[in-house]
Amino acid sequence: MKQLLLLGAALALVGCNSAPSEGDIEDFLESRFAPCKNIKVVDITKTNGYEQDGYYRVEFAYSLELKDAKALRAAKARWQEENDTAEKAFLEKWPGYRFQRKSPNDAIYNFYFAGCSSGARQLMPNYLEVHSRGFSEDDMEMTGTVLMHKTENGWRALSGG
Repeated sequence: MKQLLLLGAALALVGCNSAPSEGDIEDFLESRFAPCKNIKVVDITKTNGYEQDGYYRVEFAYSLELKDAKALRAAKARWQEENDTAEKAFLEKWPGYRFQRKSPNDAIYNFYFAGCSSGARQLMPNYLEVHSRGFSEDDMEMTGTVLMHKTENGWRALSGG
């Protein structure tokens, strides 16, 4: 009987000190990216974790995938059409001058961040990294960390980025 009680107490302690699981990281990331119109989070992997000042810091990797590649191609086509229209108007007004095409940076930024909350933006690459992608249909491989604490309802994120 004593052995059974000791085993139960040991299991309870292990349960209290358990680390956040990959599922906890999935819940955290999916809730952050749910409002995004054009991207979704996939291939979530917990890469490391450790206790830090009474909390648990989790390191993870994931990918951002387009929900619909056609939407990206449409955004690129709109950007191209706007530039072509602006160039035509410019050259009609100032023939012989060189037209400077507008950078696609704003269109790319607006496409990837459309609908995303500030929490999702904190987990995405910085402004320059998004722009360097251009209108790419490839998945974006990402990494991040989050500080979590254990509650009665499971692990909850305190911060992330």
